Amino acid sequence: RKLRLVPFGEYIPLSGLWPELRHLNLGQGNFQAGKDVTIFRTPLIKNISEARDTVLNFSVAICYESSFPDIVRKGVLRGAEMLVVITNDAWFGNTTAPYLHAEISRFRAIENRIPVVRAANTGVSMIVEPTGVVLKKLGFNRRGYITAELQQGKGDSLYAKFGDWFSILNVVIVSGLLIYAVISRVYTKREKS
Repeated sequence: RKLRLVPFGEYIPLSGLWPELRHLNLGQGNFQAGKDVTIFRTPLIKNISEARDTVLNFSVAICYESSFPDIVRKGVLRGAEMLVVITNDAWFGNTTAPYLHAEISRFRAIENRIPVVRAANTGVSMIVEPTGVVLKKLGFNRRGYITAELQQGKGDSLYAKFGDWFSILNVVIVSGLLIYAVISRVYTKREKS
């Protein structure tokens, strides 16, 4: 199940606090979010005569969820060696949005050092290496399929191991510097007067 629902498209925000909001009909769905990341397993077969007993563990991000690095990271921490993104980008229409949404998959690959396979019903579909290099791409409103040979990801990136600690640390440092600057300025003004 999808963990992060699209506000106003798949649910009405704050309807848990104000149940009356559930009666609004803005054309949205009334979905319930899933509780946890699921790891799927599939056998790895290069060709039928060389069937191996190894499996590939992968997690799935549905549409909007690919915008949230923490969801993908949680899958990697649970053993995902690849990310599959499935999405319906038709509602973007003929804009740059499908291309921008597709590029997010490259970030998820780089952040977690795992390959990403992105399947979009109207494109942009693509296969991305753990380094963010796009191996194959099927453009917007193009019919077809793409294949590529991928290496399993290790999920051994700094982000996969430590998450958002670096970002949080930067916010704390900058906040501390701002507070210091304000306090210094106040004391400097008092000393001058």
